Amino acid sequence: MNIATADVRAPQRSAIVELGSASSVNGGLDPLDTWRSMLADGWDIVDQFERAGKRYWVAQAPELPSRARRLTGRERVVADGVARGHSNKLIAWELGLSCSTVAVYVKRASHKLGARSRLELICLFALL
Repeated sequence: MNIATADVRAPQRSAIVELGSASSVNGGLDPLDTWRSMLADGWDIVDQFERAGKRYWVAQAPELPSRARRLTGRERVVADGVARGHSNKLIAWELGLSCSTVAVYVKRASHKLGARSRLELICLFALL
């Protein structure tokens, strides 16, 4: 890492350490679930460092096409399940959601992408 890169990352690292020391950083979510969600969304690890015996990882969200930016992370994960040919019931089981919640995410993703059917959703999601 060159000096210019180190200078740019120093404020970011300080902010991450402060955020990590806050009492309700992730709202009580399991950190492993958070990482799984980030990996499913295609995040990239761009930096790692240690401070005071703790290891920190810095991840960056992937650049998405403009249509995909309109989808929430959960809508993208559900739409990906649909694109893989999974039923709402299987997607619900995989994500620990109810079938009706998955149906809502499918409907929202379809609406945002302009799909009028499940097949159209699969085709449009594949183009992202």
